[in-house]
Amino acid sequence: MGRLVRTASVDGDGNKLGSSELSYAESKCIWVNRDALGVVANHGVDDYSGKHVLSTATFDNENRPWRVKTFEYSGDRLVKSESLYYLLDGTVCEHWLADYDF
Repeated sequence: MGRLVRTASVDGDGNKLGSSELSYAESKCIWVNRDALGVVANHGVDDYSGKHVLSTATFDNENRPWRVKTFEYSGDRLVKSESLYYLLDGTVCEHWLADYDF
């Protein structure tokens, strides 16, 4: 897909706390966070068009959505975003709309 980056988190004694993997290309970044045992804690996907992020989605370890956020641009200027936050049963619990005028 593109480049793969892996990081490991350790405590002061060198014990592994978790790890992260990012696989990215020009238009997409897929990431996974794992606990100390290597079990997936959460993961997500970010979609891009050039230098602009179009959407970002975060999921739990059972592939249930936590947050889905989309972005709209006018030229190079961010003008709107929409965020949906989910409960464990998949129900939307928050819906945020934002307009940017800076």
